[in-house]
Amino acid sequence: MKRRNISLQCLLYFLMLLLLIATFGCAYNKNLVDATPVIPSNAALNKSPLKVALYLPESTRNYTQPTDASRACIAMHIKGKFGQIFAGTVEGTLKQVFDDLTVVTQPVASGYDILVEADLQEYIYKAGCLASPESYGLVKGNMWILNSNGQEIWRSKETSKRLNFTSSWEELVPESMASLVGTWVRELSSQPQISQLQNQPRNHPSSSAETKAKIPDFEKLRELKKLKDEGILTNEEYEQKRKAIVDGM
Repeated sequence: MKRRNISLQCLLYFLMLLLLIATFGCAYNKNLVDATPVIPSNAALNKSPLKVALYLPESTRNYTQPTDASRACIAMHIKGKFGQIFAGTVEGTLKQVFDDLTVVTQPVASGYDILVEADLQEYIYKAGCLASPESYGLVKGNMWILNSNGQEIWRSKETSKRLNFTSSWEELVPESMASLVGTWVRELSSQPQISQLQNQPRNHPSSSAETKAKIPDFEKLRELKKLKDEGILTNEEYEQKRKAIVDGM
C-alpha cells in the first residue's frame, strides 16, 4: 500500500511539473550563431546613380544585448550578434538601391551626394507559453539622410517593426530587421529631395589616387620653369613644352 501511495505521489508531482512547464514555459538559452542578414526583395525598382556614404555607429554594430519581454513566462535568453545582422541587412539593402555605395567609419557627408545613417536602438523578444502564448520579435531603429552640406533632408517615419514568431528565432530576428529596413528604403526612394539630387549635376572632389597621379605633371612644370629661369630654354621653347604638359593633365 505504501509503495502504491509513493507511486501515486510521484505521478502527481510529475503531472504538476508538466502543467507548470506548459503554463510558464521552460527556461533555456538560444544563441543565434546561424542567423544571417535577410535582404528584402524589390526594395527599389531602379538603382540610383547617387554617390552615397553609409555610416552605422559602433554602438549599433556591437549591439548584442536584446530585451526579454517574457514577463508571464520563464525567461528565455537569446544571444547573438544582433548589431552585425542589422548592419548586414542595411548595407545589403542599400546596395540594391544605390550603384555607388561606400561604408564609412565617420559620419562625414563631404565628397558624397548624400550620407545615410542608421542605428539599431533596441531589439525586444518575447517567448510565449500557455499563460501568455504570444511570441514575437520587435526591432527599433532609425534611418536618416544628410546632403553634402551636412543638412538633414530626410528621416524615417517608421521607427519599429514587430513580427510574430513562426518557425525559429534564427529566421525571425533577421526577417524582422529586413521588414523595418525595407520600409525605410521604400520611404526614401519616394522622397522628392532624392529625385532632385539625382537630376542635379554632381561634381565631387578628386580622389586621392587622382591627386597623386597629377603630382608628376606639376613636378615637370616646376622643372621646366627652372630650365627657363637658368636660360637653358628660350621663352618660345618653354611655352611649347608647358602647353604640352598642361594639355596632357
